[in-house]
Amino acid sequence: MHGVLKIVSIPFISALIGWFTNYLAVRMIFHPYQPLGLGPLKIQGLVPKRREELAISIGKTV
Repeated sequence: MHGVLKIVSIPFISALIGWFTNYLAVRMIFHPYQPLGLGPLKIQGLVPKRREELAISIGKTV
């Protein structure tokens, strides 16, 4: 019984970790829209922060 629990729990835990890391990565790319100040640090999503650069690059490509 103990071995069956391991076989079932390992894929479940791996899927949960994978889902969480993907969720966190997408959140970090797109959120927050406005910069948040945490003391001397400013945190902002990668896409909102580089919005102008991305628009210029896409415009050149098109």
